[in-house]
Amino acid sequence: MAEVFNEYFATVFTNEVGGCMPEVLMVSDGIELSNILVTEDIIRKKLMSIRVDKALGVDELVPRFLAALSDEISVPLSIIYNRSLREGEVSND
Repeated sequence: MAEVFNEYFATVFTNEVGGCMPEVLMVSDGIELSNILVTEDIIRKKLMSIRVDKALGVDELVPRFLAALSDEISVPLSIIYNRSLREGEVSND
């Protein structure tokens, strides 16, 4: 069985030649993370679009819980996200 999977996946992926990776170009167009604003409405829409039939995430929160409380938690989440973007740090909590 493992050999059958290996044969299939070997046809899907390509072998990269070491040392021939393209150079990454730095683009500076004046956009900074501190200029991004995450609104309560954006967060609410994202929470409402969560598939409630899915399993827990790494945060161990039930998707149905997040969707049901989208109105209540969108405000504190927007504060946390915007502060993180403004200060350039992610809270340990």
